[in-house]
Amino acid sequence: MTVFDIFVNIYLENKGMMYMDNTVRQLFEEKNKKILLDKLLLDIENNSHSLSLTVNNKILLSSQKLIKKINDVFMEYHIKYDLKGLTELIKQEELEIKELTLKLLDKRRKELAEKVKTKDDITLEDVAIIIDESLKNFRKSFDVDMNKAIYIDMFNRIVEKYKLTEEEAKEKINFCLSSYDHILSDSILDSINDRNSTLKNITKATYEHYIDMNYKTVGGQNLETVVGQNPKIKEKTTA
Repeated sequence: MTVFDIFVNIYLENKGMMYMDNTVRQLFEEKNKKILLDKLLLDIENNSHSLSLTVNNKILLSSQKLIKKINDVFMEYHIKYDLKGLTELIKQEELEIKELTLKLLDKRRKELAEKVKTKDDITLEDVAIIIDESLKNFRKSFDVDMNKAIYIDMFNRIVEKYKLTEEEAKEKINFCLSSYDHILSDSILDSINDRNSTLKNITKATYEHYIDMNYKTVGGQNLETVVGQNPKIKEKTTA
């Protein structure tokens, strides 16, 4: 228990909220808001770290299927290659995809934190809207970057390294990359959706604790009143 918490308990026990002057009330309000902000930022940080680990694992697991599909195409068209060299090429491309994805996820984390910090008297509904917007912003850059990484960079390196000349073989390689793109992109976006839902639920608990703490220290609205006045808050945090 912090010194502030001890002070709160002693003050409430000995004086009661009805005698609280404006100076002490303001002190409590500011302290409560800081506690709320710090906890929301910690929620975002922990959520983002967990998301990055999940996405990283999904990217690593996706390469083996792509290698097998390209291997089948090379065998069908009698392309000279060795499996070790193909694996190294795909692994290098995988690292670039991981780098661009984690960079965008870090941008998401920073934007979430910045919007929460700059929002005056933030509400639970505000937090839910900020989280939803983060996915839209992520997709804008992610779709463009992934298309370039897979359909231009990876495709051109495969064609150049293995001197592919037959258009049919190129088309089949492109089909392999398309399948890889859809599976990987869907997997990453699903992970973000899942973590967004988790973050909404966690911040809901954080915000409820703040309302309860504020009610006990400065006599603000209790949780039942806040939810009653804002029914959409409950809907948004159960997505």
